[in-house]
Amino acid sequence: MKAKKDTFFLAPLMLALFLLTSGCAAITGVRGVPRGTILTDVQGPQSTQSFEMSVQAGELKKGTSTAEGYLGLVAQGDASIQAAARDAEISDIHHVDFKTRSILGLYVKHTTVVYGR
Repeated sequence: MKAKKDTFFLAPLMLALFLLTSGCAAITGVRGVPRGTILTDVQGPQSTQSFEMSVQAGELKKGTSTAEGYLGLVAQGDASIQAAARDAEISDIHHVDFKTRSILGLYVKHTTVVYGR
């Protein structure tokens, strides 16, 4: 009888593990960046343009724009590159990064960071 109880609890666990690690819920998300089921807190480059190597990071302005989602039901904000450039009055974009934070998929925040002059 104990073997049936173990199978009863083990089968749903194995099914959940299979579903979480396959298909749309794979380990990597958009842009090949790792995505966690419980917590995601990653950042990286969004796009690259040609630029002068002589530009020092301290010479660049930094603008940000953000969009947030709640409970998978409501999402709001403008995380566009244009909004981030407007935030710091940047007209010549040097490069763009992103940062994404997700907690259990219940709260998601995506930030676009633009650097330029």
